[in-house]
Amino acid sequence: MKQLFLLVSLLLTGVIRIIAQTYADPSEFLLDGYQEAIVLYKDGKQFRVPVNYNLLDKRFLFLDPRSNNQPMEFGEIDMISAIRIENRVFIYLIKKR
Repeated sequence: MKQLFLLVSLLLTGVIRIIAQTYADPSEFLLDGYQEAIVLYKDGKQFRVPVNYNLLDKRFLFLDPRSNNQPMEFGEIDMISAIRIENRVFIYLIKKR
């Protein structure tokens, strides 16, 4: 019986962690939900993808349709020149130390 209780407790803890990571607090974000954006790369490529900006982590996240619309962070952000969301343009500036 103790083993069953321990197993159920561990499973619930894991489920709660997954839910907490999937459903972030909306006040952490700049926008009300993910909005369609154009991501402009330095090599001229452009992609349309829903994005939002996390104010706490200071990073853009996008919904990846290949991963069941899970929020993902952009890889190789030094290749991105700007992100355009409606009439706003966010320009990536890389700080060099």
